[in-house]
Amino acid sequence: MVLFLPALMAAYGPIDKAVGHFRRYDKRMVTKLVEGIPLRIEKMSYLNLLGLLGWFWYAKVSRSTRQSDVLISIYNRLVPVVDWVERRVGTPIGLSLLVVLRKSI
Repeated sequence: MVLFLPALMAAYGPIDKAVGHFRRYDKRMVTKLVEGIPLRIEKMSYLNLLGLLGWFWYAKVSRSTRQSDVLISIYNRLVPVVDWVERRVGTPIGLSLLVVLRKSI
């Protein structure tokens, strides 16, 4: 099972609420949620550090419920470079949390 989750409650803001998010997750929270069920975590990593910076701006500074089309366009141009770096270096935090679960035997 693959989960792609919104990460880090500190980033929760008006845009999250507008798109139907009730919470954001961190690694500890996911680990706890998986305890006691017949799944084990194969991989868990944060993604999109750059996106987290923009999300914080909108969630905490501007309190906007919409994202900027201009900033999304700029971000989309940067994604290939950011993705290349993140795949090689990893990120300690990010806008999203990728979780790969496998059925326990």
